[in-house]
Amino acid sequence: MSWYLIETLCPPAYSIVFIDGTEHAWSSVLRIARKDGVDSIVDLIEQVLRTREGLDRNVVGHKGARRVVMRPVLGYEGEVYGIKTWVAPSETPIAPEEKLSRPVDRGVSGDLRSGALVTV
Repeated sequence: MSWYLIETLCPPAYSIVFIDGTEHAWSSVLRIARKDGVDSIVDLIEQVLRTREGLDRNVVGHKGARRVVMRPVLGYEGEVYGIKTWVAPSETPIAPEEKLSRPVDRGVSGDLRSGALVTV
């Protein structure tokens, strides 16, 4: 049960940049498919990119039923810069969102609670 921050600036190369508020070394979102059993993670990301709206959905993957909550992080012109994503077994209540532990050293800083990304 983790909160991920997925950057979506260069589709289709979506990357995990934070896990539970701690900076992560830009790994592929396919890690979520492997670790959490959400085989449709790319389709869900692309839906949020297309609609610019969050989702709260139960999906079935290779590890059984999972609840996926996604909240878009919008840039100043309305583009989706990232997606806050939470994954857990279907019956699990949503965990509180984690604050980013420190600014990202790759050009942006963010807060998962507010959804704000700020250029640094």
